[in-house]
Amino acid sequence: MQKFVCVILAAGKGKRMKSGLVKVLHPLCGKPMLFYVLELARKLKTHSTVLVIGRQKEKVMEEFKRWEISFVNQDKLLGTGDALQRTEGLLKDISADVIVLAGDTPLLKETTIDKMMELHTEYHSDVTLLSTFLEEPAGYGRIVRRGKKVVRIIEDKDATIAEKSINEINAGVYIFNKDKLFRYLKEIKPNNVQKEYYLTDVVRLIQKEKGEIQIVTTDDWLETIGINDRWTLSQVSNIIKERMMKELMKSGVTFICPEETYIDYGIEVGKDTVIDPFVTITGETAIGENCKIYSHTSIDNSIIGNNVEIKENCLISKAQIADNVIIPAYSAVGNEKK
Repeated sequence: MQKFVCVILAAGKGKRMKSGLVKVLHPLCGKPMLFYVLELARKLKTHSTVLVIGRQKEKVMEEFKRWEISFVNQDKLLGTGDALQRTEGLLKDISADVIVLAGDTPLLKETTIDKMMELHTEYHSDVTLLSTFLEEPAGYGRIVRRGKKVVRIIEDKDATIAEKSINEINAGVYIFNKDKLFRYLKEIKPNNVQKEYYLTDVVRLIQKEKGEIQIVTTDDWLETIGINDRWTLSQVSNIIKERMMKELMKSGVTFICPEETYIDYGIEVGKDTVIDPFVTITGETAIGENCKIYSHTSIDNSIIGNNVEIKENCLISKAQIADNVIIPAYSAVGNEKK
């Protein structure tokens, strides 16, 4: 298969979040939004990963300083095309095509990007992009076709009334032939409402010169969700939590009422453990096998042994609880072993 590098666009502030914190650092199940995109890039085993940052770049770099990634600064937010252009110097000596991901799409699946990589390699594509169909596509760029052929991608703010009726949307996930990408990036102009350099204009130029364009369409539109506001943040958080609980339940854990239980990303729970409603489990927590966690209990950054009962209304924080222990109701346990 063709060699790839991954570029993640994470420079924007996220005005619609109405927050002093840059959008990609907002937490989802205990991890920054951007964590999930970087974790996806890690699983893809690409040659390297480049993170384009801008607003609050110091905070982003501090958060992810232990990751094996390179940082590129986009000091002026002039659009996705400009963001990619900033990476040319870093990538010029690497013989690899470029996967482009957005830092605010944490639900993307590894299998979907694998499919894109395989198709891109098979057809020696100049660009391979991801699409899906939405009943209400407002806010997303539309894929304009003539038959099966892609004519162009039009941003929502620049679309005509007819184009706004198209429900096939551009998910903002691409794989580009590296040489073609940087060649066409030098040709695009900010001739749009936003006065920005659109990466979609590179697709238009490839199509104009009859380049090879491939599209992978996902039936699971949820994985293409881009987070722009607090409401969507909460929806995506619930989806991530549901996915984690599903995997835990398949491995032998019982959540009596999953909808009324909260867990952070990465918690570990052993088989035959039963967790009542209104339990919160956060941080780096591991719970052993055959435990019973009663309602209205909170467990944070703790290690719980096997065959442990934690009665209702307990607060467990930074604790290590041995096997076969019963914690009475209304107990507070922290920074100690039981």
